[in-house]
Amino acid sequence: MKFLATGQSVLAITLFLATGLLAAPTLESGTETPSVKNGAVGTTEKRASTTTIAGVEVDLNSDNVPILGAGKGVGGKPMDMAVYEAAGKKSYAAYNKAIAAGADSPDTTTTTDVSKIVKNKVFADAFKFSPAVYKAERANELATEVLKSYKELQLFTADQLGSFALSKLKGFMSKVTVTNPNTSTKIILDGIYDKTGYAQIALNAFKANDATPTTNPARLPVNELSWQTWASVATTNTKNLEIFFLTNIQNEGFWQIAANNYAEADIPPTKAAIWEPKDAQNTVWFERLLGSDNINGKMLALTNHHNAIGNKKIAWVVTIPRQAAKELGATGTTATKFTAALVLAS
Repeated sequence: MKFLATGQSVLAITLFLATGLLAAPTLESGTETPSVKNGAVGTTEKRASTTTIAGVEVDLNSDNVPILGAGKGVGGKPMDMAVYEAAGKKSYAAYNKAIAAGADSPDTTTTTDVSKIVKNKVFADAFKFSPAVYKAERANELATEVLKSYKELQLFTADQLGSFALSKLKGFMSKVTVTNPNTSTKIILDGIYDKTGYAQIALNAFKANDATPTTNPARLPVNELSWQTWASVATTNTKNLEIFFLTNIQNEGFWQIAANNYAEADIPPTKAAIWEPKDAQNTVWFERLLGSDNINGKMLALTNHHNAIGNKKIAWVVTIPRQAAKELGATGTTATKFTAALVLAS
């Protein structure tokens, strides 16, 4: 694990509360003092909406998950860190096994014939299957305009990006929004994709918005749908993939993982950090992030298509909480967002 940036040393809220280094927040009249559980603070009673502890805003109506991104947080409530660690360890091991086997472990494939669909081996072709299950709306955007719209991508430093550089994003990129044909107002996923294959910019993914019946064999898991969406843009350039950018992360589980990692590593959340599997403890922090809702699906997709990306290694994860974004000079809405990156290496 490495950390970069400047800023005042501030421990994540979970460490202060769990160790007693800082008293629990003062609450509104009629509320009870929260209790510590799995690094989060929880109570079933009505509480004040937010408070600030050690410079970190905490949403008291959300089990006191530290607010490291925009809004109050979405998704399911954070789970025990051991759950994320186990999920990350499993997906990381599966991926490493797949790339070690290389061509001897074939990638999953697609079909337009329902009779040839095989669970987790042969998926329906998202955009060629008939009758149509998914619809993609595509819009070309100049890379220069994308970087203006998503200024948070410019917060990453060269050593955080590995072999990737923002200068590789040239010409037109493709913004793709995927919905069901009859529910086009409900986004299942959207992202911005580099036609030369170097980068994926993940914007949103809403599994619950997929109205395809679970009994329909053409229904795709979001990780496969995301892969096919990107591959439809990158086409023959999938082996160029070097980075996933995760923008505006609002998942409470991811926030809590980051809060625990920052606290245990004694890094203030005002700093960007690189999490890599260089020793036993760093591997735990790294695998927690791989096991998060935001990254674990990407690990599954990469495992299923490891040959298509050239059997690259998972190098590290970079995290930039909103506190770090502000410290790095971000302004406006950029200073409210939690951004991360999953970096690959040859």
